[in-house]
Amino acid sequence: MHLKIPPAIIAILTLITMVIIAKMLPQYYFSLPYKLLIALAIAATGIAIAAAGVISFRKLQTTVNPTKPGTASTLAVDGIYRWSRNPMYLGILLFLIACGIYSANLVALVVGPVAFLVYMTAFQIKPEEDALTLIFGEDYVQYMARVRRWL
Repeated sequence: MHLKIPPAIIAILTLITMVIIAKMLPQYYFSLPYKLLIALAIAATGIAIAAAGVISFRKLQTTVNPTKPGTASTLAVDGIYRWSRNPMYLGILLFLIACGIYSANLVALVVGPVAFLVYMTAFQIKPEEDALTLIFGEDYVQYMARVRRWL
């Protein structure tokens, strides 16, 4: 992979952008009863999904480093990986959605998570898929056919 920006950095930059958008565009604030509870529930779900992905990788003793997919030693296909090929990124996406809900700013809620999804798909996930296809061949191709990229 040519791009080596860790997804956590991309998530932080996305979150900062969302905060800036919310501050600069107050006319797009909306009222949402129980927004804190809703945001916490979505954030907790995201954290649980991401943690399940990390735990699966640790059990398989394969790399969790997203900038070096070529060092993967085992293909994760069980547990959370039966529903999403990228649960760690899905967890981050849900966390960003939770932050957007908490901000109660429609533009931040839409732009941040969508930008993260588009960026991650193009610059992180697709290169990872190419690397994993080289490593695991037909097994990974069949896995991609069975399990969706995000959810």
